[in-house]
Amino acid sequence: MTPSDWMRLAPIGIPAAGSVLVILADALTGKRALSVLLGVLSLAAAFASLFKGAVVSATEPIAGGRFAAELFGLDFSAAFLTGAAILFALGALALSRGYLAPEEDEFPSEMVALLLLIPAGVGMVAGARHFLMLFLGIELLSIPLYILVAMRRRREAAVEGALKYFLLGAFAAGFLLYGMSLLFAEGHTLRLDQLRGIGGQSTVGLVGVALVLVGLLFKISAAPFHFWTPDAYEGAATPVTALMASATKVAAVAALLRVLPLLPASSAPVLAALAVLTMAAGNLGALLQDRVKRMLAYSSVSHAGTLVLGFAAERAASSGSAAADLSQAVWSASSFYLAVYGASAIGAFGVIAMLERRTAGDSGERFQLLSDFRGLVRRRPLLAWLLVFFLLSMAGIPPTGGFWAKYLVFAATVRADLIGWAIAGVLLSVVGAAFYLRLVGALILAPVEDERRFDDAGTAPFASLATALAAAAVVMVLGFAPSRLLDVFAL
Repeated sequence: MTPSDWMRLAPIGIPAAGSVLVILADALTGKRALSVLLGVLSLAAAFASLFKGAVVSATEPIAGGRFAAELFGLDFSAAFLTGAAILFALGALALSRGYLAPEEDEFPSEMVALLLLIPAGVGMVAGARHFLMLFLGIELLSIPLYILVAMRRRREAAVEGALKYFLLGAFAAGFLLYGMSLLFAEGHTLRLDQLRGIGGQSTVGLVGVALVLVGLLFKISAAPFHFWTPDAYEGAATPVTALMASATKVAAVAALLRVLPLLPASSAPVLAALAVLTMAAGNLGALLQDRVKRMLAYSSVSHAGTLVLGFAAERAASSGSAAADLSQAVWSASSFYLAVYGASAIGAFGVIAMLERRTAGDSGERFQLLSDFRGLVRRRPLLAWLLVFFLLSMAGIPPTGGFWAKYLVFAATVRADLIGWAIAGVLLSVVGAAFYLRLVGALILAPVEDERRFDDAGTAPFASLATALAAAAVVMVLGFAPSRLLDVFAL
């Protein structure tokens, strides 16, 4: 292997190597601070490697004797998604500091090691040129997440959520593998570039692509494959929930964008119907919730539906004269959406993590129900207003970045002549705004039911507060100046 080959593998190799170093450091020294430091340095080095030769041209030929060129290669869009996952993992690591009460066992160093594998898996998925690399990347990020959800094993909800997530995840992996086997039988290859359009060439190819799609729709929490989401989100420690809401979405979108070219143009109405069903399931499910983390879990389902609607637009115009332009527009819209939603999710769950944080002597769960947030703006004004800002962004209310994220997806849908589906998506987004505003109203307008319900004397950890403020800055900049990111994709 040449130095260039090593550099191209650096975004996935550095976090994976860092995971091993964290385990060794913990075994030899027992100092968790060293493990956290190694984790931060690994993520920082992986992010820096994206600017040092790891990115290849999207038009680079597969052939040419380069190491693993048929399996992996990060183009600009894939590098962006990988970089976003690295930053989300760094944010989740910061949120974990000081999350547990002093009398509880702090998260072990194994959490840091597992967390480092997730951006490595996202990078493998984003740069996959072969189904084997795609599957390995999905499993590399899924298995650590199963463990992270169950990390607080004394909590029944954590074990239950992890078990449901694992069982349904294994079931979805079976669909994915069976679909891959059918595609190999039909196309005699698993290279993604050589399987383009196979879904429209034969019944076997169509069934194979459909099964692969089922496996990937589970990862993005699309209906009717979303039932694991509320239990896993609620059961996991909130920093882990923040990582699931952001990095997992990145991996699922990256995988779906790789698989879309295998689908025929006639699949667009099916994808659009699935998107609207997902948005309806997410928004209506959230309206019925009184537990905030479950509410935000259903919100995640709704956002998955919006992204799938963009994928339907790409397929609808895949055979037209404007196919290349619309495909690029969907890539840009999806990446922008993930940046905004990921930052909003990290920020919102980060605020909840700071509110849940218990000081010595506290008992019971904190800030679980909607009623717990009543009048929070008068008790913890900074955290309350930050949470309001992130909720408004998720609702797509201007001038936040969430407004432009939804606008770009719906604009692409209209350009693809899926106007009826776009209208349905907009109406469902209006319905979805209701549960966000319900929580906003509780934060700002509702009176405090019991001033002594929670002792809010504790201060928020610096790392967590800095993460939430950084996420708010990203959402604000993308709201007031979306072209700063969109112009990058237009290059």
